[in-house]
Amino acid sequence: MLEIDSILKELDQNHGYFPREAIEEAIRRREEITPHLMRALQEAVERPVDSEEEAPFLPLYAMFMLAQFRDDAPILPSWRCASFPQESRCTNWRHDHGGLPRIIASVFDGDTKPIKSVIEDSSIDEYVRGSAIRSLSILVHEGVIEREEVIAYFTELFRSRLEREPSHVWDELASEAVDLYAKTLADDIRGLTKKDCSGRDTCNRRKSSRSSHAGRSYPGSLKEAPQRTYR
Repeated sequence: MLEIDSILKELDQNHGYFPREAIEEAIRRREEITPHLMRALQEAVERPVDSEEEAPFLPLYAMFMLAQFRDDAPILPSWRCASFPQESRCTNWRHDHGGLPRIIASVFDGDTKPIKSVIEDSSIDEYVRGSAIRSLSILVHEGVIEREEVIAYFTELFRSRLEREPSHVWDELASEAVDLYAKTLADDIRGLTKKDCSGRDTCNRRKSSRSSHAGRSYPGSLKEAPQRTYR
């Protein structure tokens, strides 16, 4: 059985493999390790670094595990960690931007304002902002917030609240609008150009192949819609 210090040390470095034994032991000893994970996350927020190469991995694992534990405590430090400007890092996102939307959705406390503030802040990493957009779709699919509310907000983003600069944020916004069958945004999605998107033609491919999908009626049941695996 690994000691707590050994678990934390294993999770704080990139060994080139998934630290399954340490993760499983941490989950098994949830109550014992939670204060250590909280402390690691808080310390990372208080002492950010300048590059992902310098950034520790432990805060990233801490956010995943605390979100899985459904502990209310990590909401504020998780948001502060996610909301650092692009030139600062509290953890290494490079290896798991894809997991961040699930973290955001898992620690959601009913208030969408923190999510919206991340989405609309151009100083924050574009992939973190895109993750915040995707988290809203996850919350809709989980029945936590209303689809109409999110589509109304996406409409504001398309038409006034996002800066018109190339960004992954536009890629993700188009994708999630399609995912929610946002019929009223079909023309907005088709109207996106390479100047709006990230420069990797991601947005153009999505809008050309799926804009007609956005114009269809929303299925009566989520089970009838094409589904992603969120958790």
